[in-house]
Amino acid sequence: MIYENTKQILIYIRQQLIEKDMTIKDLSIQLNKSQSATGQLLRQNNITLESLNDICIAMNYKLEINIIPNDSKDF
Repeated sequence: MIYENTKQILIYIRQQLIEKDMTIKDLSIQLNKSQSATGQLLRQNNITLESLNDICIAMNYKLEINIIPNDSKDF
């Protein structure tokens, strides 16, 4: 799947939490954060790669980022 921004990624993560029957509390424990801090993290419009990677690890996912050239010749 290709995501163009962190908002789309966080929507996907929230969907995966539901599919895995994983609660914010469960994720909070894995992240060693409070439930409110974890909830805020998932509602951000902009999240650091480090935080995103921590969430992925806590959910038993691997974060993979590809940087590819744009087909457009203009910058």
